[in-house]
Amino acid sequence: MSPPPTGATTSRPGTRATPAAGRSGCGRARPAAAAAYARLKRALAEVFGDDLGAYTQVKDHACDLIMAAAEDWSAAGRAAR
Repeated sequence: MSPPPTGATTSRPGTRATPAAGRSGCGRARPAAAAAYARLKRALAEVFGDDLGAYTQVKDHACDLIMAAAEDWSAAGRAAR
């Protein structure tokens, strides 16, 4: 079984590519979230093995959820100011 890819980026339609969660300052600021993301990547690697296409497709959907939550959190912070 191959390890998960490193240095991956994610993007949603209409957005620019961003570092995948856990690969940026977020991992330092939210170690529990970074650890959960690492567990997800390991579990996906176990399920999909060498099928990088399937691994990436599922991981991209997870990253979309993470980005949507981050955008909501950011918008709520801006609205509170």
